[in-house]
Formats: sequence, structure tokens, C-alpha cells
Amino acid sequence: MQRTLLAIVLLLLASPAWADSGEVTEFTLDEVESAEAEGGEEMEFTGGALDKVRAGAIAKELKDIRWGMSRSEVLKVLKERIREQYEPRIRRSFDAVKQDALIQEANEAYRAIKRNFVNFNGRITGWDVSPMAPEFRHGTQEAMLVVDGDGSRDFYFFIDNRLWKYYRELEAETFRDLAYDDVAESFRRRFGRGDAGYGEREEGATPSRWVEWTEAGTKLTALERGAHYCLIFEDARTLQHLVLLRKDALPRGKKRNSTVDAILMSDGDRKKLHDEVDRRLSRKK
Repeated sequence: MQRTLLAIVLLLLASPAWADSGEVTEFTLDEVESAEAEGGEEMEFTGGALDKVRAGAIAKELKDIRWGMSRSEVLKVLKERIREQYEPRIRRSFDAVKQDALIQEANEAYRAIKRNFVNFNGRITGWDVSPMAPEFRHGTQEAMLVVDGDGSRDFYFFIDNRLWKYYRELEAETFRDLAYDDVAESFRRRFGRGDAGYGEREEGATPSRWVEWTEAGTKLTALERGAHYCLIFEDARTLQHLVLLRKDALPRGKKRNSTVDAILMSDGDRKKLHDEVDRRLSRKK
């Protein structure tokens, strides 16, 4: 039974539902048997080179995230976290039906993450009218991966398929009834004294208060944003070249070219437009 259980855990991410364009390493039954021969029940699953220990408060907060990772690499890290979350629960369960339910739940958690990937290619989305709008630009090969978690909502930002910003929106309820100074002090206890600031952190953003720190190539900003507090980690080197990287960004708020919009339109939206045109033409007959 134990051998079967371990096989389920190891093969959890190897099913087609968890595949990521063939880039995710798959576990085989041979590897399961090898792990058992070496006392596999006590083995720890790690992310290999991603588990390298990094000193400093900011690095500890980033854990296995590093700048320059591709979308696929970030997904591998998130998949590993899901597996670490579900593995103990599967191990403790000796009911095959419950085990299968947990595996399906883990599969769906990962599929949900993959669905929440947005390319900012000029087509307006709901994010363009959200508080996140100042954090990205259209037309500069930027994208975002959104992950809903316990106590936070995480946003991973990419330019040219390279991770450069990790934005963690903390649950507002966590800081209910706390004054800004108290919250800022709690962040200072975690990361150090830091530098306080006030204003528009990004063009078009609502003026706000923040504390920021820099460590080993990472800039961290603890930001007050309405009822939310956010931790924003950014690659310092990308920030230095951000103006150049965004020199071809589409202007905000200007009337866009309808031909370009039609090209960027999704198949679903294009069908809706065609149906609407057909409906109006039929009405004129």
C-alpha cells in the first residue's frame, strides 16, 4: 500500500493534465522503485538549483523565485509548491477515492494557475481598468501570471518572457483596524529600516505611501494601496532599463487603430462582432 501511495505522489504531476508543453520533468515508475530502495518514504522533493540558499530577508521572501525565469520555469516552481502542499495529505489518506479526489483537486489548482496568464498585446482587458494597470504596458512583450493563494494574490510580471517583477497583494482583512504606521513598522521588523516615500510609484497610479529596500539586485516596496498592502519585488537591473524596454509601448488613453484592434481581437470576440454585423444587416433587409 505504501509503495502504491508513493507512486501516486511521484506521478502526480506526470499526467497530461499537468504537462507544460513537454518542458516539465516527468517521474517514471523506475524512479519510484529507485526512491523506495533508498528509503523513498522519507525523501524530500526539491527544486534542484532553485533551492540554493540565499542570505538576506528579501531573498528569503522570494524563496525559489529568481529574476529572468521564463513563464515555464515559474510554472514549474508553482507546480512544485502545489505538490508539496498536497503530498502530505495524500500520504495520510488510505482511501483510494479520497486520494483520487485530492489528485484531481491538485490538478485543477494547477490548471487554474495556467489559465490566469495574460499577454498585454494591445487588446484591452479588465486589468487595464484595475489598480494593477500602472504595473504593465501594452505592445512591449509584457505578460502577467496571476495566482490566488491563502492570504494573498500574487502577480508575476514578464518582459520578453523573462520574470522581472513579483507583486504580492496581501489580504485586506489581515490589516483591518491597523494604522499605516503600525503596518509599516511590521515590515521594517522583517526587512530593516528602509526608505519612506509618498507619491505616484508608477505613472497613472494613485498617490500612496511606501517603504522600500534594496538588496542583492532586488528592490522591494511595501506599498499602501487603498485598503490593501502590497509587497512589490522588482529586478533592479530591469528597472534601470525599463524606459528603454518600454520605448515602443502603446500610449495610454488614446484612440486605437480599428484595424489593429481587429487583428488583436480574440476568436470569440471576432465571432461576436461578425454576429452583430450580420444581425444589423438582416434587420435592414
